[in-house]
Amino acid sequence: NLINKSFPNEICLNDIADKMCVTPQYLSQAFKSEMNIGFSQYVSKMRLNYATVLLAETNESITDICFASGYGNLSHFLRCFKKEYGVSPKKYREKADN
Repeated sequence: NLINKSFPNEICLNDIADKMCVTPQYLSQAFKSEMNIGFSQYVSKMRLNYATVLLAETNESITDICFASGYGNLSHFLRCFKKEYGVSPKKYREKADN
């Protein structure tokens, strides 16, 4: 729940571990064991999923969506998005509009 509520903001394993009163190493191992995905990968997927919703349901610029999704760098967002979905955010939006 902490991750789901915090993903659009700056979030790191150490901060979540501190809030849960556990070590970052323990949280990382427990998270991967329970979720079958690493912490950073999970946060990235949450951010990208949120970006797809914004692309499909709003007319916000891709730059605004990048930052609203928790990415601090547009080029990094574009690379991650294309790697995950196989198309650019612009192409994704065009397909969602059809």
